[in-house]
Amino acid sequence: MSGSHTDSSQNFRSNYYHKLGSTSAVDEKKNLKKLLSATPLDLKKLRQYCQYLHLPSEFRCELWKILLEISPIYQLTVKYVAEQRLEHFQKLEHVVKLLRLSSMDNATDSLNIYVAMYLIENRVFSFNSESLFTHDEAKIFYDVITAVHRMDFIPCDTYWLSRNFTDLIRQRVQPDISSLVSL
Repeated sequence: MSGSHTDSSQNFRSNYYHKLGSTSAVDEKKNLKKLLSATPLDLKKLRQYCQYLHLPSEFRCELWKILLEISPIYQLTVKYVAEQRLEHFQKLEHVVKLLRLSSMDNATDSLNIYVAMYLIENRVFSFNSESLFTHDEAKIFYDVITAVHRMDFIPCDTYWLSRNFTDLIRQRVQPDISSLVSL
């Protein structure tokens, strides 16, 4: 067999990029920008992009918010929805602070505030602070928000990404949710 034919046919990534019309990381970024500028956004294509290609960190938060249905697919409503989400986040945070469940002295306390916010939203909040974080949903949400918090997104985005990702987990593996906690 000829060397050039086997090299290109055996290089899966090059073939895949070529089929997408992309041949380099620069092209990948251009393609992603093009996908993100479409109106409405094509969720199927965005999911495929995330599944098969490298996601540049500068687009990570924005793309995750779209895929987790935090941001809308129509660009005209993005600003309004973001304002509403921020207001909702601030009100929940204020309620938890009024209840004096945490002192906000360090990162752990802020994560506990996020957990309390999540439990309030899901109507499983308890005023018994000792049992507050023993609920399975609280444990899973705490693990998710701990991971997302390490990515240094703004607090509102951290909460919403964690909230919607946890809800996605709950929808997909509801019967086995307690087994996730034991992991």
